[in-house]
Amino acid sequence: MDYTPLQDQDLAARIALGDREALGLIYDRYARLVFSVSLRLLSDRTVAEETTQEVFVNLWLHAGTYHADKGKFSTWLLSIAHNRAVDQLRRMIREGKTVPLEGAEMDHAATDGPDPAQETALLADRQAVRRGVDQLPPLQREVLVLAYYHGLTHVEIANQLGAPLGTVKTRMRLGLLKMRDLLRNLNREESDSR
Repeated sequence: MDYTPLQDQDLAARIALGDREALGLIYDRYARLVFSVSLRLLSDRTVAEETTQEVFVNLWLHAGTYHADKGKFSTWLLSIAHNRAVDQLRRMIREGKTVPLEGAEMDHAATDGPDPAQETALLADRQAVRRGVDQLPPLQREVLVLAYYHGLTHVEIANQLGAPLGTVKTRMRLGLLKMRDLLRNLNREESDSR
């Protein structure tokens, strides 16, 4: 069977059933993008490659947790990649192992980027998220930006803002719920305009 025309969510469903060919096609579609996200955060090519591998092992083991009604597959997968990379970055910082990219590696990373179609889809997702974040109340926006764009933990955010941990968690939860609703509305508007 030719899986190429299948949508990402259909491939994810097949992966959840143990279909290796579906995993291979998803890997072909997203490995460079996942690697780019990892490399941007980690600044270490080898660790970014290991993190990319971990993301796809995680996909293989947990593809059944993806639900198309909650968002795009690419957004879900890149969220996993971002979280894995942030966890790895924290581990590297704790161990004092952060290594900046050398010039030659940076040049190679730049030519190893995603294809234009994936980049366009990612750009559209980023713009939708940015519009959603801009519509959040300032206190909720602040904690989400610190968590997702700066990779801070709840405790680190509480310390930086001088706010109780429970307050930070509540703002985070409310902000994420509001973002979910905002992004659903944006997706509906896009679908209606097609």
